[in-house]
Amino acid sequence: MQVLSPMKDPLQGGNVFYALKTPYRDSTTHVIVEPEDFIARLAALVPKPRGVFASCER
Repeated sequence: MQVLSPMKDPLQGGNVFYALKTPYRDSTTHVIVEPEDFIARLAALVPKPRGVFASCER
């Protein structure tokens, strides 16, 4: 999976334009996606929790 660079700009119509750190094999350097797809890709990069973070002390 290609890692996204922090360079992203909203376009007209709400789509997101971002530049890839390294081009794909077909020389693609930029990608335009819908906001839902962009959020899904970002969410996939966040690791799942390894344990319980909150304790229930009374």
